[in-house]
Parts: sequence; C-alpha cells; structure tokens
Amino acid sequence: MTRRGQHGFTLIELLVALTLLGLLSVGLFGGLSLGARTWSAGGERLAEANDAVTVRRFLRHRLQQAKPLSFRDGDTATPVFRGGPHRLRFAASWPAHLGRGGVYVFDLRRAANGPGVDLDWAMFRPGGPQVVAGARERPRRLFTDAESLTFRYYGRRGEGDRLQWHATWRGTTRLPRAIEIRVNGGLDGRWPPLRVRVAGAAGGFGGDGGG
Repeated sequence: MTRRGQHGFTLIELLVALTLLGLLSVGLFGGLSLGARTWSAGGERLAEANDAVTVRRFLRHRLQQAKPLSFRDGDTATPVFRGGPHRLRFAASWPAHLGRGGVYVFDLRRAANGPGVDLDWAMFRPGGPQVVAGARERPRRLFTDAESLTFRYYGRRGEGDRLQWHATWRGTTRLPRAIEIRVNGGLDGRWPPLRVRVAGAAGGFGGDGGG
C-alpha cells in the first residue's frame, strides 16, 4: 500500500486548505477594518469633546470678566450688555495671547443657518463696536451640532427687586450675578449647563457649576 507522504497532498486537500486560508484572511481583514473604524469614531468623539471643553472654558473666562460698559451717542447711553433667551451680547477683555488684546464686544447666538452656535466679536469703542482689520474669520461656529441655545440670568434688575432667574436682561448697566448657558444637542444629546459667576456684578452667587 502506497503512503500519502510519498505523493504529497491531493488536489482536493489543497483546495480545502486554500479555502480555509481565504476565510481566515477575510475574517482578519474585517476585524482590522472594524477596529480601525471604531478607533476613528472614538478619536472624532474625543476631539469634539475636547473642543467643547475648550469652548466652555473660553466662554467661562470671558463671562466672568464681563464689564458694565455703555455705548454713547451724545447724551444717550446704551448698555453693552444685552441678554435675551437665545442671544447674548456683552463686553469683556480679550486675552492678549490669542491676538490683539483689549476690551471686546462679544455676540453669542444660535446659528442662523444650520446647527451650531455663532460667536462674533469686535473691539469696544464708546461710539460702538469696531471690527479689527485683518481679524480672523468671524463669526466663529461653536458647538457645530447644537440644536438649541438658551440663556438665563440671575440677579436683581433693579433696586428693590428680589434675586431670581430671568429669561432676559436688558436696559440696565447693572450686570447679572450669574449667567446660565444651555446648549442642547451634541454627542450625548445635551451638554451640561454652564453657570458662570460674573465677577463685575454686585453681590455673590452660590450656584456656580458646570465646567
């Protein structure tokens, strides 16, 4: 009787081996491809989360330094600070390490075209905002997947008023003690509320939270 080792593998055995090798290669490639997609998606989520943390930190620092300034037109003074339920304008210092320093007027509002939040800015001048020549592209789109933007303001809008949260804050140079920003949408459907204590406002506020 002739032993198999003298003649090698049969054609059928060779085809079976090649088929198994092909299936293993397909499985290995599919696993690597899935792993790469998962890694890429995780990287994008991490990058967006880091961007959100940076934006929140920037807004926190600017709002903490809000200033009770006014625009003047002759004898008429118009407070810079103007807070609505979905839009906020305020004056604050621009950090020198991010460009030309000084006091700027910031305008934060829901994006007009598509999801997101728009931040616009111009240098403060008593007669009105002045756009800096050669400034970086503006407005800047923040929270690019945000579906809604809501503000609230804590404090007394006038003498004798009690401390409470308000949906609007207009017509006064008195700054609110705290500002709350809610941005709905994003990776987890909703970012944690950002509450900022305004350093230039009279009195204190014990509800500062949400970094």
